[in-house]
Amino acid sequence: MKTKFSFLNIILITWLLLNIIIIIYQDNNPVAKIISNEEKVKNNNFISMMLESEAGTGKYEESKDASFVQEGYVFNAKLSKCENGSKISFEDGKVKVIADKSDKCYVYLDKDNIASLCRGQNMSECFTQNYQKDSALIYHDGKADYDGMENYNLEAEDLSYRYTGKRETVNNFVCFNSDDDNCNIENLYQIIGFFLNNDNQYEMKLIKADYTTIDQTGGEGIGDYAQTITSNPLSTYRLENTHFKNKATYFWNGAQETGGTGTNNWLESRLNKNNLNDFYYNTYLKEKWRKLIMFHDWNITGGSWSEIAVSNAKAVFNKELTKTNPQFYSNYIGLMYVSDYMYAALPNNWSKVTSGADNADYRSAIEENWLYLGLFEWTITHNNTSTSHSFFVSSSGSIGHPNSVSDTINNLIRPVFYLNSQTKLLKGNGTQLNPYRLAMD
Repeated sequence: MKTKFSFLNIILITWLLLNIIIIIYQDNNPVAKIISNEEKVKNNNFISMMLESEAGTGKYEESKDASFVQEGYVFNAKLSKCENGSKISFEDGKVKVIADKSDKCYVYLDKDNIASLCRGQNMSECFTQNYQKDSALIYHDGKADYDGMENYNLEAEDLSYRYTGKRETVNNFVCFNSDDDNCNIENLYQIIGFFLNNDNQYEMKLIKADYTTIDQTGGEGIGDYAQTITSNPLSTYRLENTHFKNKATYFWNGAQETGGTGTNNWLESRLNKNNLNDFYYNTYLKEKWRKLIMFHDWNITGGSWSEIAVSNAKAVFNKELTKTNPQFYSNYIGLMYVSDYMYAALPNNWSKVTSGADNADYRSAIEENWLYLGLFEWTITHNNTSTSHSFFVSSSGSIGHPNSVSDTINNLIRPVFYLNSQTKLLKGNGTQLNPYRLAMD
């Protein structure tokens, strides 16, 4: 007993001091083999370290490091294995291998970022708790506590977490409505951010990464369909022109002569009722994916021209999503708010107005705004001092203000919706080529 006790104590002490412990059973007696930091792990015949080359890609290279690498990586229990069935585990920051025969083991380590950290977790909960691991995700708590950046005093102060920055640096892509290994552009969405619901839980807000086609939101005779664009009419489109096929444009709410009500009341809009919340939601989206989408309270209070089009981001947010006498509408699918568009730009742009000030408005922010896609696009926001005007994002990046009743103004759309707060991350790193994949129960 004393011998066994002493041996176990040696193992315990060694366990606390060293990075890798290998316990081999010989003749039913445990024999400890220890690989320390000083030994060259790569050249050891027993164990190899496989390091993820880029976060979330699932591509690994054998480590050339002479010691066991820990900083900046997390253990991948699913991939780590031994050729002859030995057991491998990770506890208290140490890798442990238990073997009863000669073996060769591989330790897989993932890049430590928000994608690897939140894999298998509720996305809304994990991303908001670890937002600092994603430099493009900004917490709008109103404390303006980011170093070296301006205009944080213009945060929304709604405790939201929003993706902000240049298109090429924001990794917020999600594959939705598809299980294909290669996610087609038509099934790519992007995370606007994470927003508190009435139960004080965060919901993930998605927007389609590209404009919809007639197959997705309906064509001739459906809702407020206007026309189909078969080729890209402008050079400002941010995606490859090969993606631009059968894109559909819509009236915000068509005139009475064409069966609409001709007002800027979203409750009456056929674009809202028929194209988005009927055709797109019930026909285009598959049932198992629809189950992830929340029935949501959309704020359709709107604002005047001066409040929305010639104000900074904070002022637009306060007016557009006001808590004073707000008007709400509940449904599954909506469009982006003007303030969504403004806060998607880097903070140095938040003091700019949306329109009409040349280089001082949002036309000068398009290179620093991932949500800008380059063509004319409707928002859900209307002018509440008028009965016939609603706001859109123009091809130049400013906010326009057309007459929605005329049936001469038609724009492209991107559906927006909120996902259940319990939605889990399966894999991916948020890039367009390797988007986040959602776990489907």
